Amino acid sequence: SEKINTLSNPSQRKLFNQNMINVQGQLNRIASHHLFTESQKFQKTAFEAEIDANSSSVNLNYSDLETTNQSLTKINSASQDYGKTQGWNQQQIDLFVKDQQDKALLGAINLMQTNGDPSAIPSYFKQYKDYMSPQTQAKVGKLIQDNNADIFMTEIIKYKEDPEELDNYIGGLQDPNSKFSQSVGARNIPTLLGRAMSYRDAYDRNLVAEAKRKDEDGKKALGDFRKDIESGIPFSAQRLSELSSKVEGTASQSGFEKLNRSLPIFQLLYSMPADARESFINSYESDAKTKKSDNPQDVKFVTDQMRAIHTGLLDKEKNDPALAYSIKTGNPLTQAPTTLIIQGDSRALNIVSSNIQKMVATNLASGSTTGSINPLSKQQQEEMKSFWKSAPPNQRLHLVSNLQKAAQGNPNASREMIHSITGTSNNTFRWAAALNNRGLKDIANQMAVGQDLIDKGDVKIDEALLTQKTTEY
Repeated sequence: SEKINTLSNPSQRKLFNQNMINVQGQLNRIASHHLFTESQKFQKTAFEAEIDANSSSVNLNYSDLETTNQSLTKINSASQDYGKTQGWNQQQIDLFVKDQQDKALLGAINLMQTNGDPSAIPSYFKQYKDYMSPQTQAKVGKLIQDNNADIFMTEIIKYKEDPEELDNYIGGLQDPNSKFSQSVGARNIPTLLGRAMSYRDAYDRNLVAEAKRKDEDGKKALGDFRKDIESGIPFSAQRLSELSSKVEGTASQSGFEKLNRSLPIFQLLYSMPADARESFINSYESDAKTKKSDNPQDVKFVTDQMRAIHTGLLDKEKNDPALAYSIKTGNPLTQAPTTLIIQGDSRALNIVSSNIQKMVATNLASGSTTGSINPLSKQQQEEMKSFWKSAPPNQRLHLVSNLQKAAQGNPNASREMIHSITGTSNNTFRWAAALNNRGLKDIANQMAVGQDLIDKGDVKIDEALLTQKTTEY
């Protein structure tokens, strides 16, 4: 009104009023538009908050289907209202509803995977599959297949030494229509199938290697059984059980059983003298041929083993008669300490003498006149040989003289003991010992020293002169 009062005429005042009316209308329209816009913004924010809250509810409550269903319904309602406020048509609104529910459900599935609960995904997917877009359905389907592949891989590793289970997986994965193949998808099959086949091949290789090792153990056990039989050393039940377990199920089992059945025959050989053994083996072989056995190979198998025993015993009788005696009688000889024998200890020499008498008696009882009567063990012989190599002539003479004393006039026992120490080509010390034990010590010592010089090459022998002097002597 103040502005109007300053105008000078009615025309100006009328024009001013008309302009004021136009300005007021414009201001009213601006204010109304602003209020409408702000109202729309508020409604949009409220609907978006409602959608977000229920999407979070779907995510967090995936194991609660009732709450999930309620939240999906609320997402639908809020999305419908939101679309209307945006002026969308119904098709646009439906697409928006589908997209919001799809995002919420995919979020829940991703949370299951993150929380280590992938086994819940298949049933959840089946329940809400129709709410999801084709793209999400494909993504979740792939996730389920990958999870199944992980489970199957774990099971394949678990059963890597179970051929039956591995064959089940291999067969299933090779069939594109099987539940295995369908559940993991074509892209996971090569990896799973490759791992299963790799384990199956490794199992087969290990099986072959184990069979080979077992067969080799069986061969060794059979060989050890033969050696034990040939040795004549009595079997313990534990030893027999140990060897039997190693040949069981191998190619060596048959041979082992043949030997085991023939043990009583083999054991007869241990108590026989050499000539009786030879006669027994020949008789056994002859009888078998006469009877025309149905299994000539078995007969040969047994006779070959008998001859191996015979050969082994001959070796012992020659090189270790003390052991041969213990095998034959089952009573080992008492052995005196080697050092005391060398020193000439009377008790040690009496033990040697007693052993000689036992061996002679055993030979006579078995009808043998050729059996060895050397009572020195293999170890004693080796220890005396070692002493002999470094001993001076007088100590060598002393050793041989002691062995002759222990023989107590048995020339065979004396000769066998001395030869086992000095060798069969050197009889000088044996002759010298005989003189020494008769009191001719000077001559005996001269012979010992002379032989030592000859052995060292310090003295050359004139055979003709030696023969002449020996004759004169």
